[in-house]
Amino acid sequence: MIAVTVLTTVVVGFKPRWFCVPHCYIAFSPASRMSPADGGEQVAQIATLLFIPLCLGDARTWHWQEPSGPIAPSHRGSAYAALLVLRCQVAVVYLEAALSKLAYPSWRNGTAVPILLDDPEFGLPSALRPGVVRLLARGWPSTVVTWGTMVVELAICICVLPGPRARRCALMLTVLLHSAIAVAMGLMSFGLTMIATVLAATARPPRAEPTAPEPATIHGHRPEQERALHVS
Repeated sequence: MIAVTVLTTVVVGFKPRWFCVPHCYIAFSPASRMSPADGGEQVAQIATLLFIPLCLGDARTWHWQEPSGPIAPSHRGSAYAALLVLRCQVAVVYLEAALSKLAYPSWRNGTAVPILLDDPEFGLPSALRPGVVRLLARGWPSTVVTWGTMVVELAICICVLPGPRARRCALMLTVLLHSAIAVAMGLMSFGLTMIATVLAATARPPRAEPTAPEPATIHGHRPEQERALHVS
């Protein structure tokens, strides 16, 4: 019940500063008692741990609100470092995912995806499996889909680090890749975790509008007041 309450509060965005630590604790606590099925739990643990320095300096009541001012200097450095580490972690995850596949002959010769889709546990639904596997078994479609998966993973790795445009491209590729995996293999929780993590890593923090500086004073009076005194 406590976990449901905390996670619901996180979703609605109330007081990020207060709930970032409980969120991280909940992400770690189930994983200590069960074996992860698809890897999404480890990613969530790392992400929520890095959210702590990002959120501790967030004084907003709701995280949907525009910030009223910049992050306090005492939190600015740690927040920037955490965001940079999160982006690097995402890049490492997708780089490892792409390169590790090259160790298997089925990925190198372009036949891995049809084999995975034909798997009775993680493959396509039984009604769709024969037709899709037969289509991909023709040769070039299998090669395109198999190598295309690795190319997309490498592209996410590269695009998550540079400027805002490249990071938006990384986010779109992540949504396309994991939506396809969720539909084809049923890894819904893993897909949602990865999309949410990349969304956080690629987000551009909104900047508060700078406030106009107060006019300079002369002997305790503003310039217009000083002029009025001289005229009178």
